Amino acid sequence: MSWRPVRRRRDEDTDTEFRRGTEEWYSFRWNDVNSVRGEIKTVRRVERTDWGALVTTNTVLTSTPTEFVVDANLDAYELDAQRGDPRVYSQSWHRRIPRDLV
Repeated sequence: MSWRPVRRRRDEDTDTEFRRGTEEWYSFRWNDVNSVRGEIKTVRRVERTDWGALVTTNTVLTSTPTEFVVDANLDAYELDAQRGDPRVYSQSWHRRIPRDLV
């Protein structure tokens, strides 16, 4: 597993704080090219005194003898503790990409 620590940045002009973090995992079974798996999870957060938003993603790449397979999810939340930080957007993808001799 690879972890990139949470990074913070503040824009003083707008009093906005930006935070992000990423986790990555890679695995394979020795001598089996079709066992390779990569997964990346990210979190992005933007906040000001009166509002905030959080976006999470999860992407997994695997393969078969003939295709690369990508599964991805994105979720966006409004940071509002009184309303339970509701999810305001969600999308998922499943793609199969021909390997074309790769």
